[in-house]
Amino acid sequence: MNSRDVRKKFEKQMIAVSHYFKELRFAENLSQSIVATESGLHRNTISNIESSKNYKIETLLQLCDFYQISASELFSIIDEI
Repeated sequence: MNSRDVRKKFEKQMIAVSHYFKELRFAENLSQSIVATESGLHRNTISNIESSKNYKIETLLQLCDFYQISASELFSIIDEI
């Protein structure tokens, strides 16, 4: 796999994670502000994740805790790409 393929796969994985968290938020009928307040993150951070912008793994794990999902569940989405 060349570097272009790796980058393309990474971008697809980021989009998949972003969509997953957005779907979780919609399923619970929550605003980004509520998720931010209750998870201890900033609203802009939630927006950035849902927009596939750069984020830290620790931020994703904090959201996993908030939504009560395991990290392995999140990473299984990444493995499917």
